[in-house]
Amino acid sequence: MSTGNNHSFTRKTTTASDDSPATNNNSSVKKTRLLVGEGDFSFTDALLEKHAFTREEIIATELRSKEDTIRLYKNDGIQRRLRYLEKKPNVTIQFEIDATQLHVHYKRQQFHRVYFNFPCTDILGTLKMLRDFFQSAAKVQDVGHRVLLTLVCLPGDEKKTADDHRKYWHGYVYGMVNASQSAGYRLIQKRRFNDSEKKFRRYGNKYVHRLTYGPKSSKHAKDARQYVFEREQRSVKYRENKIYKITLGSTALPTYPMRKFEHFLEDMTTDTDATDTDATDTDAMDTDNDT
Repeated sequence: MSTGNNHSFTRKTTTASDDSPATNNNSSVKKTRLLVGEGDFSFTDALLEKHAFTREEIIATELRSKEDTIRLYKNDGIQRRLRYLEKKPNVTIQFEIDATQLHVHYKRQQFHRVYFNFPCTDILGTLKMLRDFFQSAAKVQDVGHRVLLTLVCLPGDEKKTADDHRKYWHGYVYGMVNASQSAGYRLIQKRRFNDSEKKFRRYGNKYVHRLTYGPKSSKHAKDARQYVFEREQRSVKYRENKIYKITLGSTALPTYPMRKFEHFLEDMTTDTDATDTDATDTDAMDTDNDT
């Protein structure tokens, strides 16, 4: 991951005046959505097709440089997509933005929504990355602001233990609950992002998942879940447990002592999928009229 401060911008650069919150008739602070780890920016495209957000600023970012991003996704229409997004007056595209260093990149900015889809390095690296991401996000969000985090569902006995399996990977391996609580976030909603059996896609067909190091997709992204976290007044006391490694088949996994995986998401009070209508959609509730 890059932690440098030399950001690359494709439409406009952030200036001192840009850092100062703008106002409108609906809110004392103009709302800004931050999208991190965007890859080929197809999620940005899909999100804006579903919701216009004409009175909000959208900052869509990628860790790689612009040159590396175009080179990696050159067969996915990345240049055409970037040109299309850059024409939108409320959209800014930025490169070389590290999701674990948001407080460094955006020292005087606040984001009422932060999106992070499919964060992934190696297993232990993802565990640390999520913790660092939430800690950094907390410094650019205020109480009531939200993080929308999407995670894959890795292989398992999906038909018999789909929910327990997700709890294991998302709560136990990725450490999602501990990472969010330690930074002062409360999990308020879980919902389907994709569902292969029902052919459901929350953000339509424009968004295509891509692997971190190539233009291919992962079959595990077909049954992903999106988790919505809300920033609270205080952080939850968090005690770091020593991480051990166990072997499951041929895969080495991190684990914590004396804990069963099915209990790792015990604090998820909304551990059933929300209905998939716009009436209960977190994005839909944040339209231009939202205060």
